Amino acid sequence: MKLIRLFASCGLVATVLLTGCASYVTSNVTAFQNWSGHDADRTYTFKRSADQQNNLEQSTYEGMVNNELVTYGFKQVDPQHAHYAVSLFYDIRNHSTMVSQPVAYAPAWRGGWYGGWYGPMPYGPVSVIYDTEPYPLFVKTLSIRISDLSRNGVEVYNVTAGNSGPDGSLLAAMPYLVRSALFNFPLPNGTVTQVNLPESLDGASNEKAGVPAAAAKPASAASGVPAN
Repeated sequence: MKLIRLFASCGLVATVLLTGCASYVTSNVTAFQNWSGHDADRTYTFKRSADQQNNLEQSTYEGMVNNELVTYGFKQVDPQHAHYAVSLFYDIRNHSTMVSQPVAYAPAWRGGWYGGWYGPMPYGPVSVIYDTEPYPLFVKTLSIRISDLSRNGVEVYNVTAGNSGPDGSLLAAMPYLVRSALFNFPLPNGTVTQVNLPESLDGASNEKAGVPAAAAKPASAASGVPAN
C-alpha cells in the first residue's frame, strides 16, 4: 500500500486559521457600550492592574492602542487631567483542531521507460481517502475597557477582539487585535461582528476592511456575522 499526501486546499486552511487566501486576518469582535456621543473631552489615561505595573509588554501594547485611539480624537494625558481610563486585558491559549487532508492511494507503484525514465507511476486504480490529524491552534484575545472618570469610573465601552491561527506569538497578533477592537469606534451596543484586515509583516498597514458599523448585528439579533 502506498499513500501520497496531496496539498491542502487554500479554502481548508482558511477555514481552520481564519485567514483567507487573499492574505487577510479575520478577528471576531464583540462590543458593549453606553457611550454618550457628546464627549467634547477625549483625554484619557491607561489604568493598570497590580501585575501590569512596570511591564514592558504592557507598555508596548498600550502604545499600539494609543496610536489607534488618536485617530478617533483621543489624547493621552496625566491621570489627574484625564476624562477616561483605558484598561487592557489580553490572553493567548494553545488549542488543537482536527484537520482532514486528501490522500491519494494506489495498491502498487512502479517505474518505467518510454523514451526516457518517467519515474514511479501508479499501477492500478487510484483512489482518494482523507487523513485526519491534529493541528496546533493558538487563540489570541484582547479586551479594551473604557471608564468615565467624571462619573466615578463607570464603564462606558467594553470590546473584545479575538483570532486564531498556528502562530503562537501574541505580539505578532496584537496590531490586528487592536485595530479590530477599535474598528468603527464606537460600535453599537451588543455588536457581534467580524473585521478583516490586510495582512502585513508588522501589521503596520492603516488600511481597514471589514463589516461597516451599519451592517453589524446586535447580539440580541444574531450570534455573529458570517465571514466575507
